[in-house]
Amino acid sequence: MQRLDQRYLWFLGGSSRAEEMAETLKLDGVFGEYGVFPEQRQELIGEAAAIWVDLNPWEKPWDDVDVLIDRIRKRTPAGRPAFMLCGTNGFTVGPNQIAKIIQALGPEYVPVRPDELCHLFRKYKTQGVDANPALRPALDFTLPPPPGPHATADGTLVVREDDGAPEISGWFTDPQGTQWVRKRLAIPLPAAAKRATVYAFVRGEAGRHVTFRVNGHEHQAALASSGWKWVSVEVPAGELRDGENEIWYSGNPEARLFTAGDATCNFGHSDYGGPDQWSALGGELMCYVEVR
Repeated sequence: MQRLDQRYLWFLGGSSRAEEMAETLKLDGVFGEYGVFPEQRQELIGEAAAIWVDLNPWEKPWDDVDVLIDRIRKRTPAGRPAFMLCGTNGFTVGPNQIAKIIQALGPEYVPVRPDELCHLFRKYKTQGVDANPALRPALDFTLPPPPGPHATADGTLVVREDDGAPEISGWFTDPQGTQWVRKRLAIPLPAAAKRATVYAFVRGEAGRHVTFRVNGHEHQAALASSGWKWVSVEVPAGELRDGENEIWYSGNPEARLFTAGDATCNFGHSDYGGPDQWSALGGELMCYVEVR
């Protein structure tokens, strides 16, 4: 911690030793525990701001934004200024959900970095309320557009596919041994459309090819470099339908649509061409179409 100039510590367990840790490590801030203490605790331990968790990231339900908002409001200390440490479950709550929570809480709640929280708390406890606080610039919590067709400023129609959950059924190996991803996109095809570009996020080796099938019409794109890449093919708009479209791509020259490491999966290397355990790339945008 000294070599990193790190003076803040979040520890799990050992609350009775918080004072010893703060003194030994010369900390400016201590964040305590993983769950909510029986009583809310914000205190100074020497010069260190000590703040305990107010929102437990493992307290179910952990994926209901409205429940999380309600918990924060109910657990906010009555006095002002109030200081809170709120944990969210990173497996189910992402940046968009956090933005929604902050938007719903309103201007009374100000999100700050951990070091800022400790600095403000220590200043309040030693100097009282700042009569002329420097206003923090507003953070931009504008949410991205929801999935679904939308037109850009230049008139391009963008139709996105967002995998809300791992789409195991959308990936298969054909009898020739080719690994395919299958997507279905409902496209409101403009009557004057001329061209379309299909994008897919794939992993492969430089020099290999990705094959696209757009409603049965076949196209290929070369991989200029290795690793995960966006690749695309341009097709005549006539290959698309006004309505549901079926898009296949053999986006896995290395047979790795899935990443290793999830012991909960039940499919093995004999079917999927890799280690014994794989984890699907859920929650990721894997395919979209632009129509002009």
